[in-house]
Amino acid sequence: MGGRQICRRVATCNPGPPAGASDGHLFDAFTRESSGPWVPAGSICLGPNESEPLTVDDVGREIQRQWIAYVPEQRPSMQPPDGRALVNLPTIFDSGQPAEMPSTAVPVFNFTVAVTARGEWTWTFAPGVTESFDIPGSTYPDDEVSHTYTEVDHQTVILNTRWWGSFTVGEEGPWDIPTPATQGPYELPVEVVEATSALSG
Repeated sequence: MGGRQICRRVATCNPGPPAGASDGHLFDAFTRESSGPWVPAGSICLGPNESEPLTVDDVGREIQRQWIAYVPEQRPSMQPPDGRALVNLPTIFDSGQPAEMPSTAVPVFNFTVAVTARGEWTWTFAPGVTESFDIPGSTYPDDEVSHTYTEVDHQTVILNTRWWGSFTVGEEGPWDIPTPATQGPYELPVEVVEATSALSG
């Protein structure tokens, strides 16, 4: 291609059926008007006997379908650590996950893309009490992710996590993944009790 369109090869790819077809090459395409700047026009997978080019949107949809398998597992915990919260004192919660998913190699269409993501955590501390956070949780003495119960009760705390991701192909990108990967609901039983005094002899 030339003139107002250019392509740059960035990776190998599989252009699709028939099975066993030779690998193609993933290209980023650019266009421009007259002598203006080059503007990204998308990416395509070019291979022998292809009927449809593979686009960035195709890759994004395929990642979206499978990338839940790569996000960090939910491992929620609380402080106090025995599942017993104290009335009128903050109970602190932690999802056990990092704030960001480190760059992870994900195979898509017979080539590999690098996926990164940031998390969003939604906690339901009690019926009708739901809050969202951009940090995965807290540990003592930080009580940013916490709730103070005012009555003795049994509660089920519910955690849902959403991961907002993007991917790169070679040195190109990043491109956003349109829909987040979701985890949960994870249920954490909590017994709310009165504080008691202890005497030692």
